Amino acid sequence: MNEQHFDRLTQGVDVWNRWRREHPQTRPDLRGADLCDADLTGLELSSDTWKWLKERHPQLKPYLGGTKGRPANLGKLILVRVDADDTELYRVDIHMGELTRQDIFNARLIGADLRDADLSGTNLSSAKLGAANLSRTDLHDANLHAAHLHGADLSKADLTAADLGEAYATGATLRAANLRAANLTEADVRGADFSHANLSAAQLREANLYNANFTAADLSGADLAGANLTHADLTKADLREADLTGANLTGTVR
Repeated sequence: MNEQHFDRLTQGVDVWNRWRREHPQTRPDLRGADLCDADLTGLELSSDTWKWLKERHPQLKPYLGGTKGRPANLGKLILVRVDADDTELYRVDIHMGELTRQDIFNARLIGADLRDADLSGTNLSSAKLGAANLSRTDLHDANLHAAHLHGADLSKADLTAADLGEAYATGATLRAANLRAANLTEADVRGADFSHANLSAAQLREANLYNANFTAADLSGADLAGANLTHADLTKADLREADLTGANLTGTVR
């Protein structure tokens, strides 16, 4: 542990954050520091320091945002106590950032800019991601169960084996996204754009796909049993070996 770094921390969050902004290239060394009783609310850390603290103090979680209408800086992690419920993350910007396998369930990421970010394996269950930009984001194996993705841009995102069960993604853009083996069971994706997307072997049982666009999408081997495909556009879609048992195909364009 670097005693000078620890001394900065003990002087308070404001002193620490000011020092970090003035010396962004310095890598803090807090190894061995006893932070069990420390109040780290508002503390700004590098991702490396955050990972070390998370391993030592699993009760901490990241807060990426600041105030409404004021985006967070790229890669900045601000800590809050784990008992802070429904953390609001308005207009967060972690473009090309990394939160691999972090646990930020139930977070509010409305309008967030998450383009090209690595969120693989991240727990985003019940997260509010309305109108968020997730284009080209790596979300493979991510938990988006019951997440709110209304109007979100997920074009070219990697959602391989992601859990989108019961997700609310009406009007979302998933053009050319990779949803191979993804779970969309009972998801509400009315009016979503899946054109040119890979949905091979995806689970779409009982999903509401009303007026969704599947133009040139790969639905081979997909489970669409009981799905509502009313007025869906399946032009040039690959439906080989897809299970359409009990699906509503009223007004479907093929």
